[in-house]
Amino acid sequence: MPTLKRLIPLLLAIVVIGAVMAADASPRQASRQEIAFERWVGDGEPDEEIWVMGPDGTNQRRLAKGCCFTWSSDGTRIAFLDDGLRVINVDGTGSKVLADVGNGYSLSPDWRRVAFPSDDHIWVADIDGSRRVRLTSPPPQSWDMNPQWSPNGKLIVFERHLAENGREGLDIFVVKADGTGERRLTYDLGNMGPAWAPSSTRIAYSGYTDQFELYVVNVDGSGRRQLTHTEALAPSWSPTGSRIVFVSDGEVHTIRPDGRRHKRVARGRNDVPRWAPDARSIVFRRETRNQWDVHVTTLSGKDLTNLTHTAKPLFEDVPAWSPAAR
Repeated sequence: MPTLKRLIPLLLAIVVIGAVMAADASPRQASRQEIAFERWVGDGEPDEEIWVMGPDGTNQRRLAKGCCFTWSSDGTRIAFLDDGLRVINVDGTGSKVLADVGNGYSLSPDWRRVAFPSDDHIWVADIDGSRRVRLTSPPPQSWDMNPQWSPNGKLIVFERHLAENGREGLDIFVVKADGTGERRLTYDLGNMGPAWAPSSTRIAYSGYTDQFELYVVNVDGSGRRQLTHTEALAPSWSPTGSRIVFVSDGEVHTIRPDGRRHKRVARGRNDVPRWAPDARSIVFRRETRNQWDVHVTTLSGKDLTNLTHTAKPLFEDVPAWSPAAR
């Protein structure tokens, strides 16, 4: 498996957002929220832009140049990267710089603090960049990346690249938001893409043996369970924690966290699936005629809908529903 420092964050980026589904609910009616997504513009080295649209694909509008966005908990603002961390209202007003951080940042649930990798460590700072504190201290020849704040704001999960016993790879760690209580959750140098359960008590991730498969583990390291025996990447928990969506060989699947009810909901070549706030639909990007567009489908796999219909050389990435109605 690839372990180069530059390659791993790209794979992870391909790395966080109800009730049980109502049968065959239409994705056009599943949510009153909006969907944000990135649009890559141009051939060669593309420019990235943040766009927003209605859940049926209407009212598409460009918010800003940039990438790597995060919705605020009330769905009124979006944070993103463009020469540092910025924020903008979803109506396009109020753009301002927050902090000087780069790729791989994570905002606390209350948007008061930001966690980010820098100089091989994980750091936290106030949202304006002040009171910067180092959280982690990896051993020599190792580095930390991909911090993700827990929904309750108390813990941060992250990945550490390690070299041990002639091997190297990633394992998953958690640390308290004040930098104490660091704990290693995995030990076999083949784990990535941690995703928090809404309860903040469990983490889903992709673990590698002959391929990446889906696992869950408690935050104290106990209860490790393998859920799949097929490729599983980009896990994301449903809003109630009753299901996990993931990608397997380009197909979108869901499964319960106890390993039951494994179901394929979209064939083809797809990635970065994320849940609607009501857990009735899933949004993801899908390749159609060598073009990546934003699609949405119900959990039954019916009513698959292309929301963007974008012409080349433009294409979309990392769509995500807003968490609350405005």
